[in-house]
Amino acid sequence: EKAVLTPLFEKMLSASDAGRIGRLVLPKKCAEAYFPPIAHPEGFPLNVLDTNGKAWVFQFRFWPNNNSRMYVLEGITPCIQSLQLQAGDIVIFSRLEQKGTLVMGGRKTPATQSVEKGVECTIATTNVLGIGDSCARNSIGVPISFNCQVRGKVVENSPVSHPK
Repeated sequence: EKAVLTPLFEKMLSASDAGRIGRLVLPKKCAEAYFPPIAHPEGFPLNVLDTNGKAWVFQFRFWPNNNSRMYVLEGITPCIQSLQLQAGDIVIFSRLEQKGTLVMGGRKTPATQSVEKGVECTIATTNVLGIGDSCARNSIGVPISFNCQVRGKVVENSPVSHPK
């Protein structure tokens, strides 16, 4: 029988996500929607498969942050290196439906070049609904998370007047 892989959410890797600390910060709404409930800040080991079928164990935990929580996966560096991902690339979380196993994959993005130009990330889909939502869904219902900052000024879409 064929395994059904349901995409859950995507996240663009920040420099710290892809760095040596080995910690991936998860979008709060996505972590709460798709990961097991977590009662204590120290968390618990979470079994994840990568898209090559290799099994990994990450520590899923949170830090209290004002009246909220910041969710992280720790021990993720070897998996990110194995998938050959770097800052600016996209990490994709999916679920194998029969068993409920979490699967982590990734894809390279052209945005990796644009980081030096001051654009830190791109939104993974053109028709995102609910821009203020950190775990929005695109038109086919696949959640897309994004976290965007463009340094410098935003240029308005106004006609350019040329001096005569």
